Amino acid sequence: MSSSSSESVALDVETLFDRRADKRWDRVCVADLVERLTWSTPDREALVAAPGACADPAYERLTFLQLDQLMNQVAHGLSDSGLGRGDRVVMVCENTVEGYAFKLAAAKVGVVVSPLNPNLAPDVVEHLLERIDPKLVVVDAELWPRVEAAFGAYGRTPDVTIEVGGAVIDGSRSFTDFVADRPTTEPEATVHGDDIWEILFTSGTTAMPKGVMGSHSSAVLAAHGFALTLTRGLRFEGDLKVATFLPMMYHVGHLVFALSAFAAGGSIVLGRAPDPVAIADAIDREKVTALWGDRPR
Repeated sequence: MSSSSSESVALDVETLFDRRADKRWDRVCVADLVERLTWSTPDREALVAAPGACADPAYERLTFLQLDQLMNQVAHGLSDSGLGRGDRVVMVCENTVEGYAFKLAAAKVGVVVSPLNPNLAPDVVEHLLERIDPKLVVVDAELWPRVEAAFGAYGRTPDVTIEVGGAVIDGSRSFTDFVADRPTTEPEATVHGDDIWEILFTSGTTAMPKGVMGSHSSAVLAAHGFALTLTRGLRFEGDLKVATFLPMMYHVGHLVFALSAFAAGGSIVLGRAPDPVAIADAIDREKVTALWGDRPR
């Protein structure tokens, strides 16, 4: 997994404790679930957008190689914007290919993502912004009116807009501009499995939401563990094709449904929001093998 064929790989075969596996070729990093498949199945489709789940049609169907290269561009964009290990990114997004690629890409450079549920009350959003203290903010255009007042009270505007349902928010860049002309090569960064890569907030039904800090190791273990369930009955694990129209940005379900598809070498069909007709159409069109589908209707 070295970035160059001429680069030497130092293998520690003597240390028996306090080992730090934090190089690209031996670490546990959420984003590596995608990168490592570029070496075996680069042309297999990894992420497919159902209608409405991508802002740019160029991202509607991405192979593992294309997804990884897009994630690399996002990661370089984060580094070029001055973000590094442990810095936080707030995302106010529903499902899009761009949003999910952004979320995973942050892990490549040790940046921590904190996606917020856009349905939270304005005072709660303001409280969470104060807790997170983000260095960068990503917002879906159509969700901005819901959270604009809370961000205004906190004194922040978006840095990156995903152009779904609206134009670029004043003072921000589009996702396409953010990744434009960035390198598609893997960024060099130190990441360890014990590092936190995501802070997910609870719903806060009786108090303010609490931030659950998820590590790379816990996410990867959850993905591999649930992949065992989703791949039962399939001839090959890589035949797994998971469809979900439920939130993958700010819900813990993405660990066991979306990431598990990548852990098995399979693919994800990503819908924008629950819609019975769209779900049935995606199952038929994409030959879905597993569905995270909400309660029966």
